[in-house]
Amino acid sequence: MKQTLLLIHLTLTLTIFVSAQKQTCTSNDTINQIDKLNGIETYLESSMPGRTATNSKFPLYLGYFSEFRLTPVSTAIFSIGTNITPGTYLTDSAELYTGYSYHGGYIQDTMTVNYCQFTPKIGIEPRWYWTFSKRALSGKAKLNSGWFLSLPIQILIPLPLWCTPALDLQPPHIESLWIKDYFAFHGLIGLSVGFRQALSNHWLIEAACGLQANNHVVFNKSNDNYFETEIAPELKITAAYVFK
Repeated sequence: MKQTLLLIHLTLTLTIFVSAQKQTCTSNDTINQIDKLNGIETYLESSMPGRTATNSKFPLYLGYFSEFRLTPVSTAIFSIGTNITPGTYLTDSAELYTGYSYHGGYIQDTMTVNYCQFTPKIGIEPRWYWTFSKRALSGKAKLNSGWFLSLPIQILIPLPLWCTPALDLQPPHIESLWIKDYFAFHGLIGLSVGFRQALSNHWLIEAACGLQANNHVVFNKSNDNYFETEIAPELKITAAYVFK
């Protein structure tokens, strides 16, 4: 399944460039080209690594993006930022002092720990705005508004949790944590269709849906390394401010 999705991803990437080049050759030279944009963005996703603990919330992303032109109707978007994921974790009181949970013939005291996890992310996203030429003729393509096909590739590195109260502890059942002898990251490959709408000369919103393959890679000192892939549907809602 992973190989199939990767093959589809590569095939569609080539299709984007071929189709975009055809549109370039057949379009009127007076049609506006796609805009180069850069700014800050925030979004929520329904499918996202980082939701790794009990009662974790949907992570909020905040970061910088730069969208540069590949052809008059296609772009590539470079992005860098972080997911911010709040949540709660129920822990045995013994863990607060030792880092371990003692399970004997008695009931353990428990307490709820609030935490926040930051997950730095870097990505590149080819896009094909297949309705751009038509919308540009009618004056509706501000900030590259319109339908698009997107093929995002991202790398995420979850950092240790920030807990309240502060603990020298990472819950053992929470995966994808970066600690002294354990390193993990996520490589994401997606395929989605979406629509962007400019609200003004500087503000835009967009929505996209599709599929996302999450490749989870873990390395540790005990050489108990592993790799797994999960494919899930994705819904993404974005708001952005453009510096242009």
